[in-house]
Amino acid sequence: MFKKILSKAFLLVLIATKPAFCHDLFLPSSLKDVKVAHQYITTLLFDEPVKEVLLASKEYVVNVNKQIILLRAIKPNPGPTSIVVLFHNDKKIFNGVVSITTEPQDIYDFRVQENVEETKPDQDPNVLRKIEYLKKLPQEHFYVSIRRKYYDITLTNVFNDDKYTYLKIYIENKTSLKFDLFEANFKHFNSKKSRILVDPIFQLEDCSIPAYGSKKLIYVLPRYTTNKSGKLLISFSEQSGSRVLNLSIPARVLLKARYYGPSY
Repeated sequence: MFKKILSKAFLLVLIATKPAFCHDLFLPSSLKDVKVAHQYITTLLFDEPVKEVLLASKEYVVNVNKQIILLRAIKPNPGPTSIVVLFHNDKKIFNGVVSITTEPQDIYDFRVQENVEETKPDQDPNVLRKIEYLKKLPQEHFYVSIRRKYYDITLTNVFNDDKYTYLKIYIENKTSLKFDLFEANFKHFNSKKSRILVDPIFQLEDCSIPAYGSKKLIYVLPRYTTNKSGKLLISFSEQSGSRVLNLSIPARVLLKARYYGPSY
């Protein structure tokens, strides 16, 4: 009898101390269904920056970019698995079940509705103007070029302003299989082998390079400098496959790049 009374009292304490931040979306018992395809990327949006993503199965690939999660199935028919998302504020936990589908999926927007507009700041018109300028620049300069049997990558144009570095990159696909870009990673290395990962503030949406075709890619990065012996390493990962294209840009190229001044 005493054990039953103690058990009921413990349940009452749990209910009374339920945290105020436990929105039903983030309750452990509220599992959200997320569909993922083999040939397409599924996108999940959240209010808070993502700290870590835990997947029970290794048959899915996950990439995190601040409040955005990108999911893709490695195999055509993987089994369902659980997904747990941890956030930097340590106050929320997202629980879901990932399962396979054959159709492209819309964006899963798990942001709180009233905060959606706050996460979409207006693009700086000066940055947009410089992006348009970069798009129109003739492909005359070849600062860095990597030539391989199956692909060529060339940094054709680069300049800086007070806040950002602007890059135009030309990729030629020499194979009969198109290259659908899954993710581009940007890492700064200095002479001590330390790594600084930076996220672009702008990139072109169309990143598919057709078979025996080519594509010009535009990126705007937060300005960051290493010493003259450092480098910026850009890695392009394929969406459906394991190809990774790497371009290493010496720091001296970025340090000596033109400054976007009034005469441009």
